[in-house]
Amino acid sequence: MTDARHLVLDLASTSKNWAITPEAEACVRAAAPPGWRVSSVGAPTSSDGDGPQGASAEALPLIGDAEVYFGFGITADLFAAAPRLRWVHSAAAGVGNVLSSGIGDSDVLLTNSAGIHGAPIAEFVVAGVLFFLRGLDVAVEQQRRSEWDKAFFVAVESPLREVADCRVLIVGTGGLGGEAARRLAALGATCIG
Repeated sequence: MTDARHLVLDLASTSKNWAITPEAEACVRAAAPPGWRVSSVGAPTSSDGDGPQGASAEALPLIGDAEVYFGFGITADLFAAAPRLRWVHSAAAGVGNVLSSGIGDSDVLLTNSAGIHGAPIAEFVVAGVLFFLRGLDVAVEQQRRSEWDKAFFVAVESPLREVADCRVLIVGTGGLGGEAARRLAALGATCIG
């Protein structure tokens, strides 16, 4: 054990889209206050759902003197191996697996990344709504058949609609649904939910 305070980064994901980038890791290291040591687990872990089901062999020896752990949740074996732990941050929005680690019966602070995906998911929702409202599904199908029949798009009785003419039901107005509702409302939709 050293006198330095210790933060462990366990954000090497099996999915490259979720893994911490070298630039982000450098930012964490640069932001660490004097007297803090930052260790990084290089072995990838699962970032799916509520995080990994088991600790990597590389993470276990690193966490023993850690006060702070950033990962995709923390497993029961990692939590048990970290008697000095004071804060766990999960990069996952869900914390189901974390709660079964024993953290709920301790004084360790638990934070997560709930809401971080609100903007990109909301933009995906808007893209999906626009895809169908503006008939892009029909255009893609026509393109697949190497044809163009504009009758669908210009007919008086065309099913194409504008967002401002729509009522949208949002089921669940938490971080994701709330962001989707805000963006659709900005385009003129009446949002219910």
